[in-house]
Amino acid sequence: MPNPSPTPPAGGGAPARLEAGTDVPTFCREWITSQALHDLARAYGGEPPGTGSVIDVFDWFDEFSVVWDFRHERERNEAAAPKLASETRALVDRATRDLGLQDTLPPARRRYDHVLILGGLARGCLARPLHAAGLIASGDVKTGDVTAIGAFRPVNERERPILDEFRLATAETEFDVMEAGMRRAFALDRYPHVDSGGEWSDGSRWQANEYTLDGGTRVRVAAAPSPEPGRRANTGDTYEWLAAVKRAFTPGQSILIVTTFHYRLYQLADAIRILGLPHHLDVDAVGITPGIVDPRLAWEPTPAALLQEARSSVGALKQLYLAVATS
Repeated sequence: MPNPSPTPPAGGGAPARLEAGTDVPTFCREWITSQALHDLARAYGGEPPGTGSVIDVFDWFDEFSVVWDFRHERERNEAAAPKLASETRALVDRATRDLGLQDTLPPARRRYDHVLILGGLARGCLARPLHAAGLIASGDVKTGDVTAIGAFRPVNERERPILDEFRLATAETEFDVMEAGMRRAFALDRYPHVDSGGEWSDGSRWQANEYTLDGGTRVRVAAAPSPEPGRRANTGDTYEWLAAVKRAFTPGQSILIVTTFHYRLYQLADAIRILGLPHHLDVDAVGITPGIVDPRLAWEPTPAALLQEARSSVGALKQLYLAVATS
């Protein structure tokens, strides 16, 4: 159980890396009290508490980090990107590196029972399958099961230039782009077995296309339904749907998540909480740099994008810490 005792003032060192086998309570405590995070808050006019429980500090950052919310419920590629002074840009870069928001290290192990490729905007739906396929083809990662998971989110106009570049002008949803990305990355030139259900009208539509590669590796491309009307499925929803509804995993198995580097920390924290703890799975994640797999997908996060995921990480790590406290 996490230590609820008062926290020491923020230290100078960066927290250890979050990965399978990490001491979660210690990681969360070191992360939320780190010098890097507190320096970011001070740069935006905040003064984090120097005493109180770990949850007190998480609560403070949960409320304060609204200053780093540039999305305002829009898609990430539609978020505002305010101009910052060079000193602030340098601080954001340095701090987010220390906080694990620019982690592009290779996977921690060679063998995983499942590789789980996360969907998102068009760039990610094209780059992440290529990276996963490269890891598997090189032998750096061995697995017998690959799943790309996203949602039936309509693509937006800011995604259109990339879709046009890859001759995907007819793609209408995230699922369409992910299917195209997986077919390209894994050379899927056959018809899939299709399982589907639900309705467009209430957001309950779901679909899973399944292929079997030469050698027996199973490849799926799936779109999860929305758990409630009026919004699309988010990453946590897709985890829960795969585990609880599709029963894709068996207790004791290992999962490697493939995502883009600045999302790695919060998406891994959510995966440990939603998949790892209740379903007894070992969960790890790798963060990719899109331009490495294809120069046409090259992209660098703005300071605002990094701060946005610092806010996401505050919320995800808070929920993970609370889950460990009650497990």
